Amino acid sequence: MIAFSTSSILGQEVFRTWTTADGKHSVEASYSGTQGNRVTLKTRDGKAVQVLTSQLSVEDNKYLAKIASSNAPQEAPIVNDVIARQSIAVGKKYGLPIINGLPTVHLDDFSDRLNQTSGGQRSQGYKNGQEKIGQEQKNLGRILELIALNSDPNWIAPYLPNFVINHFKKEIATQYIESSIMTSNMGVWKGENEFEKRASQQSFENKYKNQIPKLAIKTPLRFRFISKARLSEYDFLRNGLGIGSQDRSGSESVAGLEWIRVLPTFPSAGYHRKQIRVAFTPFGGTSFWPVDANTVKSLPSHSTSTIPGRGRSIRWAYVSTVVTLRNAPIFNLSSDDPPTLFGSVESVEIFSDPELKTRLHTFQLNTAPKAVLVDNSTQSTKELGQAIPLDELALAGLFHQNTAVHSSSWPRMFEHVARQDQADHELIDKQIQQLFTHRT
Repeated sequence: MIAFSTSSILGQEVFRTWTTADGKHSVEASYSGTQGNRVTLKTRDGKAVQVLTSQLSVEDNKYLAKIASSNAPQEAPIVNDVIARQSIAVGKKYGLPIINGLPTVHLDDFSDRLNQTSGGQRSQGYKNGQEKIGQEQKNLGRILELIALNSDPNWIAPYLPNFVINHFKKEIATQYIESSIMTSNMGVWKGENEFEKRASQQSFENKYKNQIPKLAIKTPLRFRFISKARLSEYDFLRNGLGIGSQDRSGSESVAGLEWIRVLPTFPSAGYHRKQIRVAFTPFGGTSFWPVDANTVKSLPSHSTSTIPGRGRSIRWAYVSTVVTLRNAPIFNLSSDDPPTLFGSVESVEIFSDPELKTRLHTFQLNTAPKAVLVDNSTQSTKELGQAIPLDELALAGLFHQNTAVHSSSWPRMFEHVARQDQADHELIDKQIQQLFTHRT
């Protein structure tokens, strides 16, 4: 999650008067950072307070938007974050590139082939690029099916031969699986008939079945998804550009939501094309980039026509979306349905290059208020690694996918949501009373 400070933008700590939306309270403080829809302010005596952006005045929100759209320094790799360190280790193990401190998945190949003079070179370059992206997708799929294994150790049973090929050492796989014969993209146990095949399966299970749960990957894990964004023509009324992320097919989606469309199927499921399901908290604020005209002129572009006056400029940039995935143990599991994860979008940013060297803009996400469930209990916690962001809209999205919720989960959810909302309200009210002074 990205947080800016005034000292990094303006060179010094700047104190200003912040006012509540109703105009009744104000405080002199400096801007310390933003996390989602919460702003951290620091008073002159060093006290820090978090306030919702919706509680601040229009002028304060304009000031926040100006900070967010400024050309802030390059993000430091989040190597000191517990989730990031765990994610980097998993990403390296399964062959995902690490960019700006996080395992990364590209939605397409962004290689520059303009310097490849021959058609053959461009064609081979395109082929190599697509194979690279396909391998990234497969590697992510291997990670996701091991995350699913952490939720339900039995889901892999119908696809065990392929699972052995994908996750066990080659000498083990070749001992029990007929790798030269694939039935509908599914591996088969060794043997000339069903009895011999069954014997191979039982032999493997007797020796290695207890190792399968140990392969499960625990969450939370954080990933970065990079997509190419096609930009609209400059909007002189709103002073900015419309933006939409593109996947490999060229289809556009809202920046920050493109990752949902590209989550791969489980490699071990073969032609069954099983795919993990993800619930997420909806957000807004990423479809328009407020930017000055001079910055837009410097972006990569080309014209659609060589005839003067008849063309239009096509511009593009690159979107980085950081997502944290967590197991969701509150939902029913069946043999037909893969497990469900919660995905929390931590940041959505625009860069001028696919290597993410030059940041152009960080969106201030307008998210719905979140309640929190902790694993299978209603115990509140500050531990990021255990919390599951959940709200009514995320649940509605799951119901739309016909996802069943444990009947015992309902009373716990309602009780916890009510308690969490009340706690949030009391905390914010207390902070306002302590740190804001009445206007005279």
